[in-house]
Amino acid sequence: KGNLTKNITVSQGKPPYYHIISSAEELIAFCNYINNGGEDQNGRLIADITLSGSWQGIGTEAQPFSGIFDGNGHSISGLTSQSSYSGLFGVVNNATIHNINVSGNLSNAQYMGGIAGKAVSSTFDNCRSSINISSGSYIGGIVGYMENCTVSNCAHTDNTIGNTSSNYAGGIVGNTSQT
Repeated sequence: KGNLTKNITVSQGKPPYYHIISSAEELIAFCNYINNGGEDQNGRLIADITLSGSWQGIGTEAQPFSGIFDGNGHSISGLTSQSSYSGLFGVVNNATIHNINVSGNLSNAQYMGGIAGKAVSSTFDNCRSSINISSGSYIGGIVGYMENCTVSNCAHTDNTIGNTSSNYAGGIVGNTSQT
């Protein structure tokens, strides 16, 4: 299973417990932990974070994020990727993501969204995105592609989603399937 290469404080008190994230380094460590099979998957931001360089979303097809992520009203800026399954989260399954703001640029791939590239059976609440997605397929301001999800109180503002060659593009969700 995944190992944290940087110590992240875990909240105390009653469950659910959260990895407390206050810096870009801690967010990257949390991402690597989840993507390498780490358990105890809940995360909570306690500060605004600015990323630099290319970002790989939290959660993969093989290791989707399946916990709770509480943005706690904070923002993550500088989110940049040209990879499929990208956004703050790459792939989520049975996750709850709320109270987060993201901004940055995604381009030239599939399954891209400001909050999540692909989502299954998950909930998104009070999420804000001012992400630019210049081209691709299954692209959305909040989620690129979702199955059986709930999106409430979410908004995408101020930026571009797709171009004339983009397939399945939307301001909130690029494409959805409900079974």
